[in-house]
Amino acid sequence: MLEKKDKTANISRFLSLVKRNLSFEDLTHDVLNAFIHKIVVYEVDKSSGSRVQKIDIYYNFIGKIENSQESEEKPVADSENG
Repeated sequence: MLEKKDKTANISRFLSLVKRNLSFEDLTHDVLNAFIHKIVVYEVDKSSGSRVQKIDIYYNFIGKIENSQESEEKPVADSENG
């Protein structure tokens, strides 16, 4: 029960943060730091023949949001070859 209240409070904090930052001209360090707790970038995987790289974004107050598209592998453009 306490965990549910904590989650609800954290979601409320995040939504409050979103409302305060709804309109901004530039994506600044301050705006990013307000929303993002950490970004985890994994090693490139070339085992499928394509270059695939997983990135997790952990938001302040709510953590990592699971994306339904995460299960789909999306090749990453190889910066060495264009």
